[in-house]
Amino acid sequence: MGSPFFSVRPRIAAGNYEHLTSFNNLYQPCEICGKFHFSASIDKKYQDKINKRADKLAKDIYTGKFKGDIDPELTTLVAGKLKDAVIQGYGASLPEVAYNSPDWNMIANLDKNVYQFAAAKNYQNLKDITTALKDNDGNIRSFKEFREAAGKISYQYNTDWLNTEYNTAIGCGQMAGRWVDFQKNADSMPYLQYVTAGDDRVREEHAVLDGVIKRIDDPFWDIYYPPNGYNCRCDVIQLPGDAQETDTEEINKPVINTLFRTNTAKHGLIFPEKHPYFKGIPDDVKKASDTLSRTTVRAWTQLHGEEKAYNKVMDADINIEWQGIKKATDQPHDNYYAKNIAIYKIDRLITGAKEHTIVPDTEDRILNYHYLKINIAGKDSWIVIKERKDNSYHLYSIVDKIKKE
Repeated sequence: MGSPFFSVRPRIAAGNYEHLTSFNNLYQPCEICGKFHFSASIDKKYQDKINKRADKLAKDIYTGKFKGDIDPELTTLVAGKLKDAVIQGYGASLPEVAYNSPDWNMIANLDKNVYQFAAAKNYQNLKDITTALKDNDGNIRSFKEFREAAGKISYQYNTDWLNTEYNTAIGCGQMAGRWVDFQKNADSMPYLQYVTAGDDRVREEHAVLDGVIKRIDDPFWDIYYPPNGYNCRCDVIQLPGDAQETDTEEINKPVINTLFRTNTAKHGLIFPEKHPYFKGIPDDVKKASDTLSRTTVRAWTQLHGEEKAYNKVMDADINIEWQGIKKATDQPHDNYYAKNIAIYKIDRLITGAKEHTIVPDTEDRILNYHYLKINIAGKDSWIVIKERKDNSYHLYSIVDKIKKE
């Protein structure tokens, strides 16, 4: 085999090729030393998988084989690594927390945001590579020239910028988890205090916030809850009711990067909508998180295998099989994403369901459809169980409406 289209090369100054992308100075380095300080980096094995897919994708763009706004495979690879970062920061994943708990709702929102971000990133990445098919004079580049341009663009998006985004996801995930904990303890610990890392790398605009104490529901945290910039290391600690609140007039309120002038944790975000990737993306790209999540959920269920769950009102063991998972994740729903991630807890949802509706099969293929009422994203939904003629019960789907007889 020949050498890969995109090879991992030594880091070079962004200015050498950033003009090939739609974004200039997307992420800012340390103001003190001019470098990026990453607390974590994407492992080489995973980076190689991303590069390999980018290699194939760029070749397909040049030959005209690629069609579409995004590439699901590369998008899923990027989203998967950003999800890993969220889990690392938060300290838990959806399958590990209670269904519809504050942790579940927060992680679900963060995961969906990561999928949306990865899709928007991929759209911009492919748009820039497609633009690079022509030189500045509008002439089609030779394959050699395109190969060099596409390689530089991919390195920017999927190595340089992705590492910054990976570290951002870790930091935002951590602060999102802390925000959920702060809310749980707000009655007895109603104050939060801003705390910096306390070393010579602390940014001046963050240093002036060090020690500020405000109530957890104060508007101050809508703007200044960390992180307050890429690779921000600031933190917040919770204090009891006898803490001395900082007078608002005494706070020196600095100018924060526009992307971070929001409480991302409060809104269940890692990357806010003001991020440049989201600018001008088509509606179908925005909705890509739904189908991408379906792929991830299916992969998780295949890994964990088939199982049974007992439901008391039906007095029956329900077979949870791959065919039913596939049908359930394909099924249209008012909240397609929330419906699909509910599969992570399908056994417990079946076991816990207490309301039961029976609808006979009018086509006589099976005996009955059983509808078990559950809650998805605050609204009624139903797990559909097939009762076969041999009196066995099987997961069939998840719906937001009961089929009429």
